[in-house]
Amino acid sequence: MIDQATMKNNEGNNEGNNKMDQNLKSEMIMLGLEGRNIDAIRLYRDRTKCSLKEAKKTFEGLVKAYWGTKLVNRKITITIEPREDGGLCAYSDDVSGLILSHKNQLVVLYDIIPALLTLLEHKKKP
Repeated sequence: MIDQATMKNNEGNNEGNNKMDQNLKSEMIMLGLEGRNIDAIRLYRDRTKCSLKEAKKTFEGLVKAYWGTKLVNRKITITIEPREDGGLCAYSDDVSGLILSHKNQLVVLYDIIPALLTLLEHKKKP
């Protein structure tokens, strides 16, 4: 039997998951996209000091939220062009607000997915 103190503690944990830091969420999603689920769970545990069970549950919730719904329900074209200084510029006519540019090409490539997910998630909210 679960006592009221345990239930109250679990409710607080769920609120924390809902208000997860956007950078942490993006990093966990990137690791998941790379197939590095264990690293994503480890990252969450390191940042939040929570149990393995809670970290796994949180990661599974992220996966369900992003891949279990129709966040992307259409074809999205992202254009990546070189800059004169050797950097890259990435943008999309399909997703307003998606414009990334940096001298370091890896910065642009690394930021595309988190930026895209953030914009699509924002559009999805009423």
